[in-house]
Amino acid sequence: MPAPPDGRLPKLGLRPNQVTTQDEELRWGAWQKLEPLPFDGDVDAAADRLIEVAKSFERTAFVERDGLYLSFTFSTRWFTDDVEFLIAPDEGVVHFRSASRLGWGDKGVNRRRMKRFSSRWADSGA
Repeated sequence: MPAPPDGRLPKLGLRPNQVTTQDEELRWGAWQKLEPLPFDGDVDAAADRLIEVAKSFERTAFVERDGLYLSFTFSTRWFTDDVEFLIAPDEGVVHFRSASRLGWGDKGVNRRRMKRFSSRWADSGA
């Protein structure tokens, strides 16, 4: 998937198995919204840090980097989730979107994973 041309990640779809830091149209409630990851420094350092933190999770694969955009897949025993990051240097944050490819609900898996990701990001230093 190429980097978004407008500096925004795709909007959430109709299913409740997704979380984001950007979308204001939360179809299933405020629990779909999480805080972006703060960063201080250059874009390449932030991208390297994203890759390092992602590698700390089991069953994670780096898909691509296109400028400020990075994507990964995170797999569970049953599903594959797509996780996208967009580095926003003007805001000093990294936005993300995490969504299950299949199914309707995910029992909060994407939300819990991205909260753990945020915690590991904070622990990795800025």
